[in-house]
Amino acid sequence: MLTKQVKKIFLIFLALLFLPTVAMSAHSNSITRAIELVKEFRVEADKNLKNLLPPELLKKYEENSLKKSKDAVSKLDSLNWTDRPGKRRLKVVNSVVDESITGLIDSVVELKKELTLKERSEIARVVRKLKRLREKIMAEIGEAAGEVASEDKRRKPVPIIDSSPHEKGPEAEGGGIWQR
Repeated sequence: MLTKQVKKIFLIFLALLFLPTVAMSAHSNSITRAIELVKEFRVEADKNLKNLLPPELLKKYEENSLKKSKDAVSKLDSLNWTDRPGKRRLKVVNSVVDESITGLIDSVVELKKELTLKERSEIARVVRKLKRLREKIMAEIGEAAGEVASEDKRRKPVPIIDSSPHEKGPEAEGGGIWQR
């Protein structure tokens, strides 16, 4: 009886110990979240267009959207390895995500040219829905950016000239090391 209670308490303790760290690391990495959002947007757009488009246009759209989302994911993934966290990286993440999502919306708008009037009105409804979703995604990335943004506190650069910190330089009285 006592061992079962001890086991339960131990398991609860472990869960409470590890869950916050997993959740914090998942939300603190803005690039990982940005990749998820790009993929979610593509899935949502595909789901909305699946029944509206003729098969040949749907295939053309899916190829285009897959290419754009893969490009965005690869850029974000490489950014995760090449750039340090900070304002610059967050700015690049925002621009890559915005460029990808806007490109997908533009490709949907391009499809309207090849459709009938009734289908165009349905596509216009989907475009409005996707634009609202884009605004939500960009707001979410902005919130993540606020959590992660921190200025670098870089060290002061070391001077190239070998001089004593107590001497003022060649123009100082006596010249110090400069006159030797």
